[in-house]
Amino acid sequence: MNKLAIILVHGFWGGAAHWAKVIPDLTNKGFTDLHAVELPLTSLADDAGRLGKMIAQQPGKVLLVGHSYGGAVITEAGNAANVAGLVYIAAFAPDAGESPGGISQAKPPAAFENIAPDSDGYLWIKPDKFHESFCQDLTSEEALVMAVTQKAPLGSTFGDSIKAPAWKNRPSWYQISGQDRMIHPDNQKMMSARLNPKGLITLDASHASLASRPKEIADFIASAVAANRMQPGDRLPPQRRLAQHLGVDLTTVTRAYAEAGQRGLIEARGPQGTFIARPAEPAVRRMREQGRYTPPPPF
Repeated sequence: MNKLAIILVHGFWGGAAHWAKVIPDLTNKGFTDLHAVELPLTSLADDAGRLGKMIAQQPGKVLLVGHSYGGAVITEAGNAANVAGLVYIAAFAPDAGESPGGISQAKPPAAFENIAPDSDGYLWIKPDKFHESFCQDLTSEEALVMAVTQKAPLGSTFGDSIKAPAWKNRPSWYQISGQDRMIHPDNQKMMSARLNPKGLITLDASHASLASRPKEIADFIASAVAANRMQPGDRLPPQRRLAQHLGVDLTTVTRAYAEAGQRGLIEARGPQGTFIARPAEPAVRRMREQGRYTPPPPF
C-alpha cells in the first residue's frame, strides 16, 4: 500500500531518541506512521527479535531505517514478508558470516581507540572523547548530552554475525558519512557498493548524520518511500485490513474501491484479489471518455 510504516532503528551508544531531529522533519513531510524501536543492545539476536516484534505489529508494508549498528539489525530482521525496503544511515550492512566488529577490525575507524569496556563487559565511548569521536559536527552541548546519556552495548554484540542478509532480497538505500570516525568511510563505501543501492548519497558529516544533517536524512528516507509506491499490477490489501490500518470504517473503503473500479483505476480478479489497473489501451480510454465503456463489477 502507499502508506508505508517507517521504523527507525538506532545503533550503539544511543537510543531511539537519537532520531529526535529526523522525526519532526518526516512528520512535516506528511509521514505519520512513524515508529522508533528501542533496542536492548545485548545481542544481535535480542535486537533483531525486538525489531521483529515491531515489524509484526504493522498491518501493512514497512520501511526499515537503521543508523550505525542499527544497520546490522535491519539486515538481520529485514527478511520479514512485509518489509518493503532498507535504508542505511552511516550504518553497518554486513554480509552472511560478517559482524560489525569484524568489519571494523579489518579497517579501524579513526576513533576506534576511544572505545573502552567496563568491568561488566559493556562498551563505552570515553566521555571526554565522545564529541570528537561520534559527533564532531554537533555543538558541545549536544555532544555532552549524547555522551552522558550514551547507551552502551554489551561488548559481545559487536562480534555477532549475520545469518541471512536482507539486503540481498530487499531494495536498499545507503547514506555515507564522509567524516565518520566510528565506521570508516571506506568501509561504508565497500558495504554500500555491494548492496547495489537504489539510492546513494554522501554527506560531509560525522557518524551522527541523523542529528547533524536531519533535513537531508529525512529527504533521503522520503525518496525511499516514494520509490516504494504501488505500481500498476500491484495487489491491493483486503478492504477490511486497509480500513483497520487507516482507522476508518469499512463502508468508506468499500465505496472508495467501488469508485476506483468504476474509473478503471483498479481491477478485481476474483479470488486473486484486487489490483492496481494497468494503463488502459487508447480505444478503451476513448470509450470511457464517451461513456460507452462499462467495466466489469470489481467486487
